[in-house]
Amino acid sequence: MEIAKLVLSYLQTILSAPPVAAAVIVWALVYLKGDLRPLLKRLAKLKTKFGDAEFSPQLEKVASEAELTSGKLPELAPAESAHKQGLLVNLTEAERSVVVAALKSEFSRATLWEYRYLNFFLARHTQQVLDWIASLENGTDLPFYNDTWMPQISNQQERQAVLKALEAHALISIANGIAAVTEKGRDYLRWRGPLAPLPSTRPDQP
Repeated sequence: MEIAKLVLSYLQTILSAPPVAAAVIVWALVYLKGDLRPLLKRLAKLKTKFGDAEFSPQLEKVASEAELTSGKLPELAPAESAHKQGLLVNLTEAERSVVVAALKSEFSRATLWEYRYLNFFLARHTQQVLDWIASLENGTDLPFYNDTWMPQISNQQERQAVLKALEAHALISIANGIAAVTEKGRDYLRWRGPLAPLPSTRPDQP
């Protein structure tokens, strides 16, 4: 009877939460090392400075997009250019109207899906930078951009990634050191509307 109680006591100790948790952690590190490495790599990028977490979301999104696409995505030609390309030469006027209407519809759908993608692809501070550049009548030179956004985006590579992402999708143009919002960028901003405010993190808020 005493032996049975002793065995039961050992089992209770072995199967208690701390030893089991330790065993699970050891097993995960040994057998899931390859799967955990990307997660640990991402967590390692989080640095605490003055109480705020520094991270590089746009850098990561630009890198991920580069893996999925080689070079720039092909731009869709507006429906009106179909005449110039000789696509509607042998059609009657009525047939041309139908084809042009269909092309315009497809172009609008493509634009809609591209803008939805941009909502996902552009980090919030990238969206804020786009709003800021759009508010400047003559755009901004790069030193002024860096000086203005350094407090919010302290990582220089991240600030460069923000401009790279906006320029790659033709939302801004950079020429002679001046960044300005393009017509496509303003059209996207009209479609997107104002940025939604971030949810409150105060504990007294519901």
